Amino acid sequence: MHLCGTGAGINVRAAARVGPVVCNRRQETEMLPIRVAGVALAVAVTALSAGACSSNSKPAPAATSASSSPSSTSSAAAPNPPTPSAPAASKKTLQDYLHEKNITAQQLHPGDPGAPTITMTLPQGWVDAGPLAPKEAWTASKFDDPSMTNDPPTIVVLVSKLPGANADEVLQYAPGELQNLTGWQDAGTNCDAKLAGFKACQVGGMYTQDGKDRMVAQKTSAIPTQGGVLLLQVKASGAKQTIGPLMDATAAIDKSLKVTAP
Repeated sequence: MHLCGTGAGINVRAAARVGPVVCNRRQETEMLPIRVAGVALAVAVTALSAGACSSNSKPAPAATSASSSPSSTSSAAAPNPPTPSAPAASKKTLQDYLHEKNITAQQLHPGDPGAPTITMTLPQGWVDAGPLAPKEAWTASKFDDPSMTNDPPTIVVLVSKLPGANADEVLQYAPGELQNLTGWQDAGTNCDAKLAGFKACQVGGMYTQDGKDRMVAQKTSAIPTQGGVLLLQVKASGAKQTIGPLMDATAAIDKSLKVTAP
């Protein structure tokens, strides 16, 4: 989820406040999701603008035969109406997988028996999310900025035990929840990533909520344990104009996150 570079449409001024982010070729190749989500937004806007312009242009006149005579009574057959495309099938989600395998997720919170030790550092300006935190969250943070009070970007960490689950299958279906969001525009999915040194699957993109574009990136790690899997999931989300603070936060998480299994 580390953000590097200055892709089209990305505001990096906030990132400059905490120092430059240095990227090497391997980091650029990984296409980490929040960064790519910003690029996807620019691409989507360009595509929509092009579509709007082309819709106002007049269609070219149909070609006619030069050998037609005034007495000709033949006419071209009417074209068949276009066949509407079928709606995209829903992606299989992690919840679907758990239901099929009859696995009940056991949500963990700091201090719970069998819970791991997790440490991470967020940049200045990120505070406890308070009432915005989902009850199942291990921890949740929001960016405390007066200009974003009504809709602050958030970072949510979820941890759970999945007894009897297979780590590879968990990662396979981890992206499905986001990919089923309304108006989903995928900006990159990589299920060969790393989170805290463990194999992970990351997905990021844009979606529509209440008629507005929003961005989200999620990184899921499935840590094999005796008798199952320890699931660690980090989700960063916010309005498209909050890309700067989210860049800072995801960079800090990738650098500092450490997990010690019980």
